[in-house]
Amino acid sequence: MTYYFLNWMGPINESWIKEYGNDWSMGRIDVDGITGEPFGAEYPIPPMNREDWNEFGKWLSALETKDTWGLKKLLAEYETKNKTIKWLKVEDFKAEN
Repeated sequence: MTYYFLNWMGPINESWIKEYGNDWSMGRIDVDGITGEPFGAEYPIPPMNREDWNEFGKWLSALETKDTWGLKKLLAEYETKNKTIKWLKVEDFKAEN
């Protein structure tokens, strides 16, 4: 079985938070249980809304798959069964402020 864990890595830079706000989380998905990969895999995750991050992380922690899913499939499956993730788009954010 393949297991997934959302690993928060930021933002922790004060200048980034000052520019974009504190409602964002980013990091990576750690993937464990891949046949032939003793160290698993990592999928980078760009900034998404913090509430979406928390819900996606809960869903991901409960997910077990026979085959290893890539990032696109994980996101598509989540959004099909839950809600669309709000991603940070710098041009949209700057237009709002």
